[in-house]
Amino acid sequence: MLSEGNSFGETGMLKDLLAFVFEHNSNKLLLIGDTAQLPPVGQTFSAGLDRQYLQDTTGKKVLFAELDEVMRQNESSGILRNATELRKIFA
Repeated sequence: MLSEGNSFGETGMLKDLLAFVFEHNSNKLLLIGDTAQLPPVGQTFSAGLDRQYLQDTTGKKVLFAELDEVMRQNESSGILRNATELRKIFA
């Protein structure tokens, strides 16, 4: 979870990271996250997982892939069913 805004430093942890990594135009950055997780504390969304935000902020082409096969829970699991329903409600 990379906070955005001035919750960390003057500009936010994500903007600081992006500025550092892209000091050199040839650098690349790989961000991996879980879209089902809560956003950083005090944030309404996870900017580090938002393709449009990253493109607008960096001016770079952003490739995005989402894994959608459940691996840790049985498909009929109550945990999976409830988590999916909660994501629908709060999305």
